[in-house]
Amino acid sequence: MTCDTDGTPHTFADPTDVDDGNECTTDACNGTVASHLPRTGQTCSGGFCNAAGRCGRCLDASHCGTPAPCMRYQCLDGECSLGPAPAKTLCNGGLDQCNGAGVCVDCVDNGGCEECCACGPNNTCVPA
Repeated sequence: MTCDTDGTPHTFADPTDVDDGNECTTDACNGTVASHLPRTGQTCSGGFCNAAGRCGRCLDASHCGTPAPCMRYQCLDGECSLGPAPAKTLCNGGLDQCNGAGVCVDCVDNGGCEECCACGPNNTCVPA
């Protein structure tokens, strides 16, 4: 704290406060207290800054890319994770179904076959 010549006190931020070295925070002062505000959604060297002020590859699955049919991306704690789409998810333009193990097959249940057919052995549609 310093004072003007008329005795009015002025408070200044601590000049010894240094940058926290984190590219995902904005260093600021709240009065005389240092703060490091997260730069949520901003880009960083490894991808994107999250709400905790950490740099990760993703904020949501849209940052992970386009998966193969019957596979889905998830963004978990800033990292992309690829796993199988749930069984019965439509694939091949809506003509087939995902088997739950990441493979597009003719059918998993009768919903994957046309009205004339039923889902038979080896996940193939057979005449009903």
